[in-house]
Amino acid sequence: VPVGLRFGVQLVVTDAGPIEVTTFRRDGPYSDGRHPDSVEFTDEMEDAKRRDFTINGLFYDPTHQKIYDYVGGQKDIQDKVIRAIGCPLSRFKEDRLRMIRAIRFKNVLQFSLEKETWRAICTESPHILPAVSPERIWQELTKVKDKGVLVASLRDMWHCGLLSAIFPVLKPCKEELIEKRLNMVRNYSGASLAAALCLLFQEEQTSYLEDFIESYRLSRREKKVVGLFLSHGMFHKRLSKPELVQLYALPEWEDYAAAVATARRDPSEFIRRHKKAAEELSFWITQVQTKSYL
Repeated sequence: VPVGLRFGVQLVVTDAGPIEVTTFRRDGPYSDGRHPDSVEFTDEMEDAKRRDFTINGLFYDPTHQKIYDYVGGQKDIQDKVIRAIGCPLSRFKEDRLRMIRAIRFKNVLQFSLEKETWRAICTESPHILPAVSPERIWQELTKVKDKGVLVASLRDMWHCGLLSAIFPVLKPCKEELIEKRLNMVRNYSGASLAAALCLLFQEEQTSYLEDFIESYRLSRREKKVVGLFLSHGMFHKRLSKPELVQLYALPEWEDYAAAVATARRDPSEFIRRHKKAAEELSFWITQVQTKSYL
């Protein structure tokens, strides 16, 4: 099945499942900062040179059980180093998503970033948009959250300029404020990436969150979480019982409450109090959820 014939990618369907087979290639220019304009089929040595990082430039021959390493990837794995293949700046200009991937690999693997690779990220970070789509950025951020390294990755992204390039609302923020907000993200126990990120730009949310929803094409659930920040902010206003019923009737309220709790002196007590209130109002919550009151 020719799923990507232009890039030499075909899907071979077997009884054991589909196998993606890619022809060794050399890439042409990347005029959009994301995809090659053309490809030329070649050998594995040239193919290795076009890849992002040395740890991803290894080939394994399962027949002879042999590793082919043309870029020093095995040594970098041993030394726990993320290093761009060839000229780092060229690699990131070809595909600017690689900058976030480098930070993800660093934190997930607990490796370090090679000095020139880090410098190239700092240089190229202001140009990540619009070369990389918000959807791809969101996918990368989802991966770091799922791996439990969101805070470390966001901190690296702040120091190299990626975070303020992706979320311009953060540009005026001082490092002390960013660290305070990152600490709140660390203490967030919910599952929503959108809620965690809302903690980063909480004070600027009214003017920014609607753009955030639109730009990143969030899922319906994530949109509702952000919508709660839009309507209730950091929950400083005391809500009436009918307002609480409407809030608790939403499946997303616990993700939102978990985020808001990070700004409280006693987060666990804040969550406990609201869960207790939700139990006490359960009859009315069910009425709203089932529309039994109509």
